[in-house]
Amino acid sequence: MAKGARGKKVTLKMARSRLQVTADGRRCLNLSNLGLSSFPPCVFQLAPLDELDLSRNQLRSLPVSLSVLSGLVTLDLHTNQLEALPEDLGSLVALESLNVANNLLDESGLPASLGTLPALRSLNLGLNRLRHLPPALAGLASLRHLALFDNLLERVPECVGALRTQLDTLNLQRNPLTAQTQTHAAIAPSGAAEGEGVYLVRGEWLCPPCFRWLEGGTEAGPAYKEGRFSGMTTPNSVAIVMQHVWRNAENAPRIAICR
Repeated sequence: MAKGARGKKVTLKMARSRLQVTADGRRCLNLSNLGLSSFPPCVFQLAPLDELDLSRNQLRSLPVSLSVLSGLVTLDLHTNQLEALPEDLGSLVALESLNVANNLLDESGLPASLGTLPALRSLNLGLNRLRHLPPALAGLASLRHLALFDNLLERVPECVGALRTQLDTLNLQRNPLTAQTQTHAAIAPSGAAEGEGVYLVRGEWLCPPCFRWLEGGTEAGPAYKEGRFSGMTTPNSVAIVMQHVWRNAENAPRIAICR
């Protein structure tokens, strides 16, 4: 059993009551916002799972036996107190979306195995304490969406430069980037303007008015086509909240790079 901040126990029975099965057969377990201070062992008894939401708790660590959950497609851990991710994270070979935003992670808390996840398409590392990224992240061959907003990055990590040709979205907003020339040389197409942050999207995702806006026009509109991001069955992820920012051309920095 895992206890919440008010002594609430997460029993196997309670966890089962929070397990949802979608119309297409996906098994989704939502244990968000329960004040949990430790990972509930009963989760392993409900495997296999496709989606697991443990966001908005007080988790300080994850178990080393994550391989039991090797079928996970979505793992949401945002808004906890995690200082490190376990090396066994690399055993989640089916994982497509990982959200660890708003934790206490620095570069020492990101294992090299994070770069070995073959199916990972969306990685949210925003609102942490990252000054660097492990070079191993360059090995994420399936990655399409990378969020690094609100960290302590002074330079664009080399692994981001290595990933730039495959990324559809890259959010580096609100980092203390000091080497702007290097920033754009690392990730921007030739001739891109410099600015205080970096926001990268594919031009094909934009409606015509937004594309003209990003090229310096005055029009603004909804920046992204709907249906590009998938979330938990219950939409309580900070990633989904941030998606509104990512999709809103009025909030996007004018240095957004279309390619």
